[in-house]
Amino acid sequence: MRLLQKLRNRNKQYFKISHDFEIKKTSLNKLKIQKTGKLESDILETIDTLKAYSITKKISFSYSVVYSQLSDEGILNIPLAFKMDEKSYSVFYIYSEDELSVLEDFKKRVKFTKYPNLIILNSLTNTSAKFSKSAVYDFQLSDLYWLEKIRYYGEYAMWNFCRNEDKYSNSKTSVLLNEIYSVTKNYSSYLFGYLVKQAEIGDMKTLNRIPLPEEPRIYVLKAPEDIDILLQVSQKKGFQFLFPSKKVDNKYRELFLDGVLKEFQNIEKELRRINIKADKDYKFANWFRMMSLQILKKEKDGGKIQSIESITIDRD
Repeated sequence: MRLLQKLRNRNKQYFKISHDFEIKKTSLNKLKIQKTGKLESDILETIDTLKAYSITKKISFSYSVVYSQLSDEGILNIPLAFKMDEKSYSVFYIYSEDELSVLEDFKKRVKFTKYPNLIILNSLTNTSAKFSKSAVYDFQLSDLYWLEKIRYYGEYAMWNFCRNEDKYSNSKTSVLLNEIYSVTKNYSSYLFGYLVKQAEIGDMKTLNRIPLPEEPRIYVLKAPEDIDILLQVSQKKGFQFLFPSKKVDNKYRELFLDGVLKEFQNIEKELRRINIKADKDYKFANWFRMMSLQILKKEKDGGKIQSIESITIDRD
């Protein structure tokens, strides 16, 4: 039996661990994490190892798989982010030159995330890259995914007042929303179908036109930084992205809407190029324009707007 166990252990392969100064203060650098060569399996193996370590040390442990940080330059994906004993860590896996090439940029950027302490799990003997490139990419609708069974609660709104904003009428959000309503009014069914496909709402595998529903329909989407955003769609009010008021600031909201707008614009441009027939005009752009004019008048008269199109869901 002992011989058999030795043979099994001999076939196991482990990552080489490198880390920053903060991790040297712990015994995390002494962990042995088995590698399979497949990211999904290795993330699970890492989680199991960290969970066992936390139980042994009697310390807290929580994690997030593929945590995404949104910035002006795009999205930074962290394969595994975790909190242990009140400290936050990022795990980066290296399998090939592709991961090595973004490592230096990743190191610089991860310091400004919620998980600044970096652990690198390297399966290569080589640790220097032949070339370097950015670790971020443009935010896309495929970075969202549908949370089918989650129960949500709290206050959500298209816009809510933040300390570093003056008024809704002169905010960047108002400009972005106006452009989103303009670009979606002619091809709402295509854009809705595209969004459904990219966010994997249901099991639709191919792009199909989906008419907007008469009655409002709400979908919960997991967005970058583990933020749950509500997508509410209807013929009357079009596409409404509702943000959790207590978790999102104006910067995040603007980056998110800017990414949505750019992708919608690209799709609409292509539909026009190939002469796709426009949809029936549901007049939701008119609804938005009238609402914006009413808000503008109220703000000019000295009124204070705290939120727009807010909904509150109480916890059961």
